[in-house]
Amino acid sequence: MFKNATLGSSESDRTMSHPERTFLAVKPDGVQRGLVNEVLRRFEQRGYKLIGLKMLIFYCCLIDIFVGCDYASSCSFKSFFENDAVDEFSSNARDERTLVVVKPDGVQRGLIHQVLRRFEQRGFKLVSLKMLMANDDLLNKHYAEHVGKGFFPSLKAYMSSGPVVAMVWEGRDVVKAARNILGATRPLESAPGTLRGDFCIDVGRNLVHGSDSVESAKREIALWFKPEELCKWEQSTHSWIYES
Repeated sequence: MFKNATLGSSESDRTMSHPERTFLAVKPDGVQRGLVNEVLRRFEQRGYKLIGLKMLIFYCCLIDIFVGCDYASSCSFKSFFENDAVDEFSSNARDERTLVVVKPDGVQRGLIHQVLRRFEQRGFKLVSLKMLMANDDLLNKHYAEHVGKGFFPSLKAYMSSGPVVAMVWEGRDVVKAARNILGATRPLESAPGTLRGDFCIDVGRNLVHGSDSVESAKREIALWFKPEELCKWEQSTHSWIYES
């Protein structure tokens, strides 16, 4: 869901006093074809502000939004953002999952689509996605090994300074691949072509988090997502990405 961006002069004054919001849904064909990043790119580059984001399996009570509403409550975007209905689809036993979090600097700079693009183009499957404000409890648990260290207060202040976008990716060796896609923790040590190598300079503003092991990924995903928020679906391109 997007809110109108700042415009020029008198039009800006008018729109800021009466901001508009619009609802967008990337349909299954867009998800299957790896085009979620393209939808976000058009809006981020235009300057619109993202204020809500969520991945879910389409379920019957949402059909009225697309084909017509018989009652008022069915035509609200809240139907999408306040329900957790998820259908069961099979998932390949050989696949791993990893957590990737676009940090506040990445959201503010309109780089969410860049993160999505690298993973979609590589062929990994997106199984969950949401926008949120990370609270103290979540950050204390996520960064438990850093609690008490000198840099922890500034790290927590940074991570709670604005919204973040958390996502779960699935695929073979996705934990290692994700670390390679993100680049080194210190951006100046990151190779060109990685996210941090292309978009970051300072380690204190390094754009994105990625789980560093399969075990860490399991722990972190459980912290950031409820089980019912993880969408299980069949990737139509699976046999064209993996030999077996």
